[in-house]
Amino acid sequence: MLRILVPTDFSENAYAAMRTALQLARSYQAEVVFLHTMERPPVPATSPQEVYADIYKAEHQKLEQKLQQQCQGLYLELSLRPKEVLKTVQVLPAPLIDAILQLSCGSAVNLVVMGSSGVSGFQKFFLGSNTSDMIRLTIAPLLIIPPNYHFEAFKIISVIIRLKRFGERPGLRLLERIAQTYSAQLYFIFVLDEDETEPKFLPPAETYSLDKDLPYKITSIRKATKAQDLQKHLQNSGTDLLVWLPMQHGFWGNSPSEQFAERAASKAGLPLLVIPHIKEAQ
Repeated sequence: MLRILVPTDFSENAYAAMRTALQLARSYQAEVVFLHTMERPPVPATSPQEVYADIYKAEHQKLEQKLQQQCQGLYLELSLRPKEVLKTVQVLPAPLIDAILQLSCGSAVNLVVMGSSGVSGFQKFFLGSNTSDMIRLTIAPLLIIPPNYHFEAFKIISVIIRLKRFGERPGLRLLERIAQTYSAQLYFIFVLDEDETEPKFLPPAETYSLDKDLPYKITSIRKATKAQDLQKHLQNSGTDLLVWLPMQHGFWGNSPSEQFAERAASKAGLPLLVIPHIKEAQ
């Protein structure tokens, strides 16, 4: 069963991510895990341990009830029956990124869906700090939902990929599943150096991971003008999901030159699906 993890801070943007995750889950009869992280209750250091435990338990129950109520509201809004999408809620006393990575490792998460809200400094102008950090650190495919987004379908999917250093990406099976579910047109956009030529077919690593009968088109953009070229492609193609295959797991997200996919998705108001190099949970 497909398992989708959705972190939420109860903001409007997080609500849009929750709604989108449930709509996707309905197509696959998937399980959705809704996550909220809580801070340490403000208890004086001199307070007895039992006082802290009681306050923590009460706060935990309050947040869990709030999350349950928000989920129930979404089920009503989407006319979802409980049997269509299995859901669980978790409230964890941990930093958000740590909690997401912990659940991604231990709960066989196939997809993380989160909102892009929050602004923190020039480098993170388009995405919130938690979202930017997750793009850099995620170990599972990550779907970022823009503000005020209303999901209908993914009919035109554009995938940005480098010609070199593909690595292992079992997450492409999820992309294939999405494309098949919505009968989507796939565009593979190769970012080419000046001395590279546009390939006629997908390289063996990607062809092996995708259904041979999956229809796709190949186009390319030049590294020197990739931001402008990508923006033109998104406008001309009518793309409604942008997929980014980063070159490698690690600190690529800190490099402004490798953030053009984030900026393009944010500027166009598109969801961004990041498929990391490393193996997704099986």
